[in-house]
Amino acid sequence: MLEILIKKVLDNPNNARILSFLSIDLNGNIHLSNGNEISGYDEGGIIFFREYAKDLPSETKYLIDGNNVLINKNNGLIFGCHFGRFTFIFRCDFEINNIENSDKQRMGYTLDDWIDVKLLGEDWALLNNFYKDESQQLQLSYNLSFKNVNQ
Repeated sequence: MLEILIKKVLDNPNNARILSFLSIDLNGNIHLSNGNEISGYDEGGIIFFREYAKDLPSETKYLIDGNNVLINKNNGLIFGCHFGRFTFIFRCDFEINNIENSDKQRMGYTLDDWIDVKLLGEDWALLNNFYKDESQQLQLSYNLSFKNVNQ
């Protein structure tokens, strides 16, 4: 089953930038595992999966080569990610949020340092910029992951 999901993730052209950003070797063996088995040593991953993404289905939470990601299992779209210790990014539904889709949503300080994820494209934003709304934002992102994607 995980092999099918890996194929969907790799075949979805909307994942190219995030996979590159995470330094996933697309020519090598990609290791995918269930994010519900996250280690207690990964503080940021625990926050990401157990707090921010707590309302999402368990089948959205995965580790790809040690990176904590949220994946729509139907189309393989990665719609959220944790990296570093405490940096969280996601595909933002700017329209529902009624906010401008601008680069200021893709840059900012996290507990890791100054982060700039503009190279990911206009779909992405720093979840850290949505303080106190993280769970709601990830739910909106999950809903958005079913729309407007090349499947």
